[in-house]
Amino acid sequence: MKISRFPVIPYPANLLKCTLLMLLTAACKLPVKVTADKQNIIPTFDGHHLVRVRKEGLQLTFGDNFTFYKVTDKSGKYFGKSLHQALKMEDTILLMGTASSGVEVYLLKGGGLDANKNGMYLSDSLPAEDTRLFEQVFYDTGSGLTAMYDFYKTKQYSLVFHLNTRADKEEARKKFVAAAREIARSLQLQIPVMGINFFDIDKDARGPDKNVYVTTASDIATLEGYLDKALTDNERDMLLQCLATKYTLVGNAQKAGEYTTQRLPVRTVSLKDSIGFNITAAGAYILEQAVTQKALFFNESHVDVRTRIFLASLLPGLKKLGYNKLALEALGRDSVTAGAIENGYYTCEPNYGNLIRIALAEGFTLINYEDTSGVSEWNHRDSVQAFNITQKLKNTTDTGKLIVLAGHDHIFKQVDNAAVVPMAVYFQRMSGINPYSIDSDNANRVRYTGIDNSMPYILCRHMIPVNKRPLRYDLQVHYPNNLVDDNIVPTPWNVPIISAPVDMLLLVYSWQEYKESGRINGLVPVYASYPASTAVHLPLKSDSYWLCLFDKTGKLLCQQRINIP
Repeated sequence: MKISRFPVIPYPANLLKCTLLMLLTAACKLPVKVTADKQNIIPTFDGHHLVRVRKEGLQLTFGDNFTFYKVTDKSGKYFGKSLHQALKMEDTILLMGTASSGVEVYLLKGGGLDANKNGMYLSDSLPAEDTRLFEQVFYDTGSGLTAMYDFYKTKQYSLVFHLNTRADKEEARKKFVAAAREIARSLQLQIPVMGINFFDIDKDARGPDKNVYVTTASDIATLEGYLDKALTDNERDMLLQCLATKYTLVGNAQKAGEYTTQRLPVRTVSLKDSIGFNITAAGAYILEQAVTQKALFFNESHVDVRTRIFLASLLPGLKKLGYNKLALEALGRDSVTAGAIENGYYTCEPNYGNLIRIALAEGFTLINYEDTSGVSEWNHRDSVQAFNITQKLKNTTDTGKLIVLAGHDHIFKQVDNAAVVPMAVYFQRMSGINPYSIDSDNANRVRYTGIDNSMPYILCRHMIPVNKRPLRYDLQVHYPNNLVDDNIVPTPWNVPIISAPVDMLLLVYSWQEYKESGRINGLVPVYASYPASTAVHLPLKSDSYWLCLFDKTGKLLCQQRINIP
């Protein structure tokens, strides 16, 4: 930044000094400071705040040490009147706030100061906006340090920083100006479509001394605080996705579904009076089809746990049909241990953890195949995924059949766009195997009523499975709202404490895994419930478990071994 005779810049003393003194004096005389509209003050996960002036399409980034105040009609008129008298222009206060250090900040809309007339100097360009900032910094024994920045959009604006101090020291000035410039340079002349990544909340969430699920319960409370923020459509979509993901981790599929349907509404179709429709059990049908197939490809929405539960119920039957390899998109490493957090991100979800446990117990070879290059281009990722699967199949010594659990559209067998070739298409090209693709992601964006849908089912018309996109996938499976293992009778359990707080987190671990590990951190529970009630029915098979109950602060309320006969 180019500044003449720093830290003092020449200026028309009478006009500018009078202006700033009146500006600051007027601000100090405001009768009441009302907390600003919190919707437009958005905390990030690195200790900053995005402050948005939506009417003007402006955004600035401040540290979390700033408090912002809403300009009331009375204060605005008083402040504006003082400016009008001084500069003969119509300025409007858009933003006002104070830092814990005493620095005051004001964003003004109006003509600002004439850069040429008042000796202001050109600053560096804003990196993304190609917009120039005009800076003027000065010290006055009566009012203290002031830094002013004028910039232009369709109109001119002024960003003013002031520190009421009598210390005319070079170090103090440098520190003050550096902080002001950092904020001024954060200026964006239009609100970015993605100013905050809500998945950044996961940074440093895992470690040997951290419990992922306790952290997740805390994260949910933090994330739900953003629901009333003035977010962009892209930001809100990511927030809802992040919340749905978090709720799956702590066993609340209902809340996950509610947030998901806000992003992707589910159509309801009644078949009550329809003729020719019937349903058939999906499990039995798939086992019949699996006899003549070499590879079964299932898809899932990562915030819908039902495919994991359904696939886990199929594994014993598929093993008998010669399937012994299970490739999981969510798997993060080659060496897989039952109940280990390190297996992957989505595999921390208890139902995914149970899927892996069952697969290992049945003798399946687990294959991780995700592209880890970081390249975001679709065809690169899907081609690498397919290559990884085919290479790992070649490296196995048996000739068993393959099951794949992928996300969303990766199992499609049709190419609609040359830039979006699904993994299943690449797999067929590389291996020569035509996979049998089973869709549940798109299928469950429609909810059918008027039929008995208490189990995973296939919708048929005149005894033929309904499939609206037969070139994409071979079969569509629909789920009931709450999918559980029919072979398990839930066991009643009451919280063994006198006064149970609200928002409790219940985690149930395998006793054997806990005994071998010696700690619960680093383990995936077999069951989770948040918020848990004081009386629950545990959907667990006969075995021994280690049960832990936490409050919303992460305090361990109780832990005990339980045996389910």
